[in-house]
Amino acid sequence: MLNREFTFIEGEADHPFVATAIHAGHSVRPGLKPLYNLQPVDRLREEDPYTDYFASFSPRQIIGNRSRFEVDINRPLKSSVYRNPDEAWG
Repeated sequence: MLNREFTFIEGEADHPFVATAIHAGHSVRPGLKPLYNLQPVDRLREEDPYTDYFASFSPRQIIGNRSRFEVDINRPLKSSVYRNPDEAWG
């Protein structure tokens, strides 16, 4: 896994689709790990691992390499960092 926030794969310029997998990653910054109350295996259950493989149908891709438990970019800014289990998936 790349140690970057996002991976941009530029394919054919005239391809009609850009596939995204915005939470394909499991990585979190080392400074945050002591603050987590979840083991990596428990985080993985709630993340979207391997969605980057589904996005591979398109030669143009944007792949998010961060765990949704660091920041969930599907949510508004005020609720993008989970503070308790009810804010995630329970």
